[in-house]
Amino acid sequence: AESIKKYWSRYYQGSQGVVFVLNSAASDEEMEASRSELHLAMQHPQLCTLPFLILANHQDSPAARSVSEV
Repeated sequence: AESIKKYWSRYYQGSQGVVFVLNSAASDEEMEASRSELHLAMQHPQLCTLPFLILANHQDSPAARSVSEV
């Protein structure tokens, strides 16, 4: 949610990794927003050296993208 995004960086200190969850059945617009957020996170000074695990939920949805599409 946009209203809490400004607080995210308060939780970065001491992190050992990042779990990024996205909706594999999201619209193209939502998927692009997720992609942008992921790229921003990967460039953040406190996160850029950490391992990232990307999880695509809603894989059981008929509209779900394949792994290669995600």
